[in-house]
Amino acid sequence: MIQVGRMVKGVLIVVMLAASAVGCGDRAGDNVAVSYKGGNLTVEDLEAHRKLLSRKSMFRDAPERLTPEFVKEHAINMEMIIAKGLKEKLHQDPRLRVEIHGFISELFLKVMQEKLVPNIDRKDLGEEEVRAYYEKNKASYQTPASYGISVIKSGDGAALERLRQRISNGELSFAAAAERYSTDERTKEAGGYMGRFPLDRLPPELRDDVAKMSPKQVSGVKRIKDSFYLVQLQQKTEPHQYSYEEKAQYVRNDVLYSRYRDEWKKTYDRLRKEFDVREHEPALKRFGNTAPASTGGI
Repeated sequence: MIQVGRMVKGVLIVVMLAASAVGCGDRAGDNVAVSYKGGNLTVEDLEAHRKLLSRKSMFRDAPERLTPEFVKEHAINMEMIIAKGLKEKLHQDPRLRVEIHGFISELFLKVMQEKLVPNIDRKDLGEEEVRAYYEKNKASYQTPASYGISVIKSGDGAALERLRQRISNGELSFAAAAERYSTDERTKEAGGYMGRFPLDRLPPELRDDVAKMSPKQVSGVKRIKDSFYLVQLQQKTEPHQYSYEEKAQYVRNDVLYSRYRDEWKKTYDRLRKEFDVREHEPALKRFGNTAPASTGGI
């Protein structure tokens, strides 16, 4: 995989901008300060270059270093790197292009943001709208239940079932069994204790059982991938629902973000229509088949 450093990324960005520019090599007249094979630099280009350099820390306190000669040489050197990069077709490498396009998108967005989506003032959000949003999304303003669990891991399901019987009969505690028999090196010294988690942070294979368990109860043997587990619930913290008054400012922010999301959705839909975006299913299907499968596990 290509690792793009800050300096290299900066070069690639200007390479792509140069490759994307229309007519940059056709400008002519008294304003052209430097010309070269494939492009030129105007007086405005050099002035923009000077302003960009003046924002860098090495020049901020020493603006006298930015002489016309220095700026010109720096700009020409940069253009030569760009020209060489274009000649080597660096801008056509998908691994580099995605880095470059990401920067260009952010840069253009800063320039066009207010034009694309109008500013929405937080103060203009009515109390009725904000409260209605809270009622509709109450679950978002809730601390979910959390479950403290201990586990015993083994590669032998039958042996783990026998161990479960011994724990159930009171021959040894779950913690002692974990310390002696568990193959999970991360938890065995702590008696198998993994920590506290909401249900959605647990492997899917355990969620239903853990949700129904009482403290100190031990599950049956559960298989996850190529290993087997016993789980003991140590403690459960009940969910807490925050009132509207407790979260009013957060809700107002969420309403604002929701408004912006809606406006951006409209903007992107409009842009896709303007630029006639078409999706090609065969290629997208091939891409979908390469996506990594999501995996759960302890």
